[in-house]
Amino acid sequence: MAFAQGDVENLLRRAIDLYRNGEVDEALALANEVVSKAPMDPTAYFIRASVYESKQQYDLALADYNRVVKVSPEQPLVYNRRGALYFKLGRFDDSIADFDREIELDPRRKLNHWQRGLSYYYAGRYEDGANQFELAFKTENPNDYENGIWHFLCRARLDGVDKARESILDIEGDERVPMREIYDLYRGRGTADDVMQAAERGYPNAAELNNRLFYALLYVALFDDVSGNTETALRLTERAVSNFQVTHYMWDVARVHLETLKTRAGKQQ
Repeated sequence: MAFAQGDVENLLRRAIDLYRNGEVDEALALANEVVSKAPMDPTAYFIRASVYESKQQYDLALADYNRVVKVSPEQPLVYNRRGALYFKLGRFDDSIADFDREIELDPRRKLNHWQRGLSYYYAGRYEDGANQFELAFKTENPNDYENGIWHFLCRARLDGVDKARESILDIEGDERVPMREIYDLYRGRGTADDVMQAAERGYPNAAELNNRLFYALLYVALFDDVSGNTETALRLTERAVSNFQVTHYMWDVARVHLETLKTRAGKQQ
């Protein structure tokens, strides 16, 4: 029986809606149906890759993103998504290469490409990472403490914590709790205890408290790491990853960081 283009489009729309609503198994079933009926449709593979990625089936997701690139190689979004997946797989150089290709196709994306900055950091390209976060600060996101935090971390890797504080970005206005206290820690004006106390202040609901504690633990751990307190960094990162999972790319950053800490600790034994 022929499978009409209108039927393909309807199934794809339904699959997208299901995926956005968190019904990933149902979305996967529809995406599989479209792939079987229209094996050259890149959108079906893209949706299925997204579902696989959300289920942390990264090898299957990568295979589908690769199919999309082969069929439709001029779409910047697929390079963004595959670059992010490469990061989650610990393939940082491949991640950067995809982000670079994304920017070639759409140069505007360079300005606030924090994912690229994170890949630079974990690839050990700290100067490039610092430049990426400073560019975002100057052009697109001047009030985001996280740009300043990662810029600091890159500079600290290059020059040490004291020197990094001399070039810390002048950021104010990010109202997310406890970002101000985290940035004060990096500036040398506060402590890790200040960060953790701020995270629990004001009777947040369970979801908000989970979110606050995740970011508090992650960014205190990252500061401890560049300050040479590796054991504390490992302990705090393990807590963030295991106890306070969030549905955001930054949870994968924490997981990747935990893996790097464990690898480093294993080499030191």
